Amino acid sequence: MMLEFVERSKVKRLTLTPHYVPREEDFVVNEVLTVFKQAEEEEVKAEEEAKRRQEEEEKKKLEET
Repeated sequence: MMLEFVERSKVKRLTLTPHYVPREEDFVVNEVLTVFKQAEEEEVKAEEEAKRRQEEEEKKKLEET
């Protein structure tokens, strides 16, 4: 029995770290993805708004001349 214990202790095992919780990791990943999606949507909206304003200004200039 003691010999078996010593042999087992020499074997390197691949284990998860004690602080690893898959649900927490999934939660964090989902939160980060959500933030990135929101930022991307806001950027797209800002670009569309800037494009629309520029087109309106060009139309006004054409109407004035």
